Order: sequence, then structure tokens, then C-alpha cells
Amino acid sequence: MNDTDTTTPSGWYPDPSGQPQWRVWTGNQWSSVVRAYRSEGAATRTILSTLDRVRSIARARYLGPLGYLGGINLLASILTHWSSSSAPFADPWLLPLLGLFTFSFVMAWAITAQAVRSFQDNWTFWALVPLGNLLILTGLLRRELLGGVSRPQTSDLLGLIMWALVVTSSPVAGAITALMALAHGQLFNAYLNTVTLD
Repeated sequence: MNDTDTTTPSGWYPDPSGQPQWRVWTGNQWSSVVRAYRSEGAATRTILSTLDRVRSIARARYLGPLGYLGGINLLASILTHWSSSSAPFADPWLLPLLGLFTFSFVMAWAITAQAVRSFQDNWTFWALVPLGNLLILTGLLRRELLGGVSRPQTSDLLGLIMWALVVTSSPVAGAITALMALAHGQLFNAYLNTVTLD
């Protein structure tokens, strides 16, 4: 294959430079993504586990933080609104909004738990703890991005506590929720860029 060959499908091929490694052919050109030769079974397992992790992180990128934070924000709004109402359970929007909260929270929990499992290669207690798994996942992403050095999660935990205090009393809680979810999404994107590009 050469750089003008567009008939060969994209995939892993022996490096045309003669190095003992695999190189990705994009369908148009050789990429800089390489893997050392090793037994085919080990190489396949490594590629599949990396692919599983990338897919899990891509799903959790926005759905995890926004599902958790947006769901809790929605629940706080429901509780604030209906507790001051004279007949809170007479409102026809109550059950659909509670259903939306439950769906977003459970979806975020499941997606984030799967992402933590893909990093740790098994299920752990913290992978199954709601919101705790989001803190663990951000710590794992930071450790990967910083080359094995992980800072304590104190700042993330304090941020969540401060957000929880504001969410029930502030009219700007929705904007704060969106900014926190965006910050988490940026961290996830940084990790995905380091894995899929190079």
C-alpha cells in the first residue's frame, strides 16, 4: 500500500517502514498510531479492551455528568416547587418529571459504572456507588492523563458539595450544572484525544 492507494480497507497492517510493529492504514494514508508485534491473541485482547474503554468513556462523556447533575437539579426544582404548592400531588407534571429524574439518574449511574469497570477490568464497590463512580472515573482519567500521578479528589468532592448547597436555592443552578457537566466533558475529551490520536 502506498499513500495513493484508496482501495485497501482501513485497519492494522505491518508497518511499511519495516519496523516490527503494526501501523493503522486510514484508507487514505498511514497514521502515526502503531502497536508492537506480539502474539495475535494478546494483541487482539489489548485492542479490544482499549476499544471497550474508549466506547465507555465516549458514552459517559456527557451522559454521565449531565445525567447525574441535571437529574439532581431537576429533583431539587421539583421538591422546591411542589413543597410550596397547596396541592402538590394534584399537578399533572409531577409524575412525568419524577420519571425523567429517575431515568436520567439511573442512566448516568449505569453508564458511569460501566466506564469505571472498563478501566478497572472488573466490577468494584465504587463503580456501583452513584456519584461516587463519577468521582472515581474523573480520578482515573486524570491519572491516565498525568502519567500515573493522580491528585486527590478533594476539589471534585468540594465542587459537588458546593453545587448541592446552591442547587436548591439559586436560580442560576441550571447554568452551574451545565458548566460542571461541560468541565467533566472536557476532561473526558482530553482522555479520548490521547487514546485515539498520536
